[in-house]
Amino acid sequence: MAEIQGSYDDLFTAVPSALAALLDAGDLGASVAVFVDGEPVVDV
Repeated sequence: MAEIQGSYDDLFTAVPSALAALLDAGDLGASVAVFVDGEPVVDV
């Protein structure tokens, strides 16, 4: 599985898991940031 670096709230573990799956499928690189009510909950 692709190595994912960054931080995320435990409620959003599906986001880095999905990103890792996409990277394993051959994508070269990516980043994801998710904010809820102005607060960062995912930054990988």
